[in-house]
Amino acid sequence: MGEDTIIRTTDRQRTYALHREQVLPQFAFELHVLAGEPRQILEILIANGVDDSLRDEHVVGAHQHTAIHAVATAQVPELRGHMRVTVGAPVVPVSGGFTGRQAMLLHDLGPQVLVSTPSYALVIAQAVHDAGIDPAALRLELGLFGGEPWTEGLREEIERALPGLRAVNFYGLSEMCGPGVAAECVEVRDGLHVHEDHFLVEVVDPVSGAPLDEGTEGELVFTTLRKEAMPLLRYRTGDIASVVVEPCRCGRTTARIRGLRGRRDDVIIVRGVNVYPSNVEHALLSVPEAGPHYQLVVERAGLMDELTVQCEPAGPEVDHGRLRADVEHVLREHLGIRVRVDVFEHGTVPRSEGKAVRVVHRG
Repeated sequence: MGEDTIIRTTDRQRTYALHREQVLPQFAFELHVLAGEPRQILEILIANGVDDSLRDEHVVGAHQHTAIHAVATAQVPELRGHMRVTVGAPVVPVSGGFTGRQAMLLHDLGPQVLVSTPSYALVIAQAVHDAGIDPAALRLELGLFGGEPWTEGLREEIERALPGLRAVNFYGLSEMCGPGVAAECVEVRDGLHVHEDHFLVEVVDPVSGAPLDEGTEGELVFTTLRKEAMPLLRYRTGDIASVVVEPCRCGRTTARIRGLRGRRDDVIIVRGVNVYPSNVEHALLSVPEAGPHYQLVVERAGLMDELTVQCEPAGPEVDHGRLRADVEHVLREHLGIRVRVDVFEHGTVPRSEGKAVRVVHRG
């Protein structure tokens, strides 16, 4: 085999020699992710109980996240073998869309791990219900969800919609390695453990850039420690959170990211008050009759932006007028401002088959 007929990609452990015709264009990004740091994703899976003790049973249902696909793409047998040897879990790589088909695969193949955005997990759960499948009969045990900010309230909604699944948050950036920078432990779920053998994490003031004390909320900054092709030094992520360094109750001693609100540019300024979509989600899901799907509509009225929260009831039997009043009340209590609330019919707030579109600007 001549050098002109192969592509080489290395993960520090071994070099794979691939025929060019085996590398389809749509998998180019996935190979790039693998060539960076595949070990972080594998470490997250192993740390949360996905190992070769369940070799014949564990199947990762991968939705959306390219890094999971990268270590198991069917078109590249060598890479799939890397995933099986390291973790012992065959992967079902399923892209976004055709959600009904994904519900069928969850039922027919019995995967025990689901990887997706948290908002899409709820869409999948609804598809399971619509297909007449009892969600309690699924074999799901672990959900790895990331790609967008989410709250404890949304975690509870996911675990209620998919009984038996334990939802875990994980975090990453495309500029660094994709998913795999940090993840919660399944035992405690009190902050996302940073892979400090790969990344140095800091928190700085979003305006001045000055370093902030432990536990103080600010902008996350990362320095890569092992990347070779494109190392990053004190890279400002734009993501707002805090970092703590005390040992976790699970026994791990790495730094943990807490309170991921979202990106700096996600903030909406309404009558002088900074509002993140996660603030609204936290308040909204404290109302039992409110469903987990919502959108924020921002419109310019004169010199100021006005915010409307579009939501829906948890079920068709909920009184819309009462729900509107309850949501307006909790939003005023949480945000300190009055916000208009529009209650849609159950099931009509727009869903997304990828990252949820939480903010819509008009005018």
